[in-house]
Amino acid sequence: MKFLSIITFFCFIFLSHGANAKFCDPEVEVEDGFLFPLTYSEAMKLSKQLCLLKMQREPSVANFYELNADVIILSKDKFADSFKIALLKETEELKEAGINLDTDLNILYKHIIDIKKDEKVGEEYEALPILIVDKNSNTYNFSNRKDVITEFSNSECIKLSYKKNCYDTLEQLRIALGILNAAKNVIELEKSFETLGLYSQEWDKYFSENRTGSSLEIFFNTLAHRNELKRNKPVLPPNYQILAFHPSYIYEHIEDADSGDKGKSGFALEWVGINFWNQSIPWGVSAVATYTDRDSTDDIGHGLMFHIYNKYSIGITDHSGEKGVFVTMNLFDIGITKKDKLLEYKDSAEKYLKKN
Repeated sequence: MKFLSIITFFCFIFLSHGANAKFCDPEVEVEDGFLFPLTYSEAMKLSKQLCLLKMQREPSVANFYELNADVIILSKDKFADSFKIALLKETEELKEAGINLDTDLNILYKHIIDIKKDEKVGEEYEALPILIVDKNSNTYNFSNRKDVITEFSNSECIKLSYKKNCYDTLEQLRIALGILNAAKNVIELEKSFETLGLYSQEWDKYFSENRTGSSLEIFFNTLAHRNELKRNKPVLPPNYQILAFHPSYIYEHIEDADSGDKGKSGFALEWVGINFWNQSIPWGVSAVATYTDRDSTDDIGHGLMFHIYNKYSIGITDHSGEKGVFVTMNLFDIGITKKDKLLEYKDSAEKYLKKN
């Protein structure tokens, strides 16, 4: 299974800290005294469900966040009913000013109810109808029925509880209805998923190909890239990986050691290093200390370890003047899956980014 990239992870988890991702929260604020508060409130809830419904069409997103289309549709329809009730209630008084929106609002409601989980996302699927108000001609219409234009008397609404002229009143209603398209315009969402798909491949490559690191290394890498990771947009993985206190199993050869003592197994600890994992020829280098149990030379050596293709490492060491050469096995690669890497990266980023 191809795991969801850390990109979506940061967009949805790190910035929201919850199952209901802020990615789908419409960022529409209104001033105190907004004329249609119930419609605004219900539109915010409904808009999020419409966005989640579109999100689940991206398999990697749906699988990782366990987005169930049938459950989302039930919530969507429930919120649509609440939205319709609030909308018709708060626009009822407009009829006294000669503005009857029932037909268009019922068409809007039906449009929302008819949205299904298998509906295509893209240019063939239009955004939900929006209210258009023209101040110069004192007219309004809905975008799905451009030929049906209705005039209104601007001063009539002042006599009502709205206490504003009809243009200002309808403008506030337009804002409330526009929230339904605010979370993610369907075409923008489609483009976002195309981008996320490309970014996801890069992060998938990052977790598959870089050198598996310790919890401490994951923390250092999160710290080093915190500014990028905290941005409210998808980001590509870093081009380099910080190595620190990284243990390896080694086989070391010291030519000047006594016979029978030349080749020995032991351990290496990379104090600090860097790995350019995504180059055309991936490579890295670390300062390293090694330990091998020998009678004829110092057990501890110091030197450099060189990495290539994120898989192979070779090092040179000095044991009090006697030179050694070693090859390694990354201990963190044993039994560690890509999912394990991602989840540990998540935990580290959540802890650090939440505090900063």
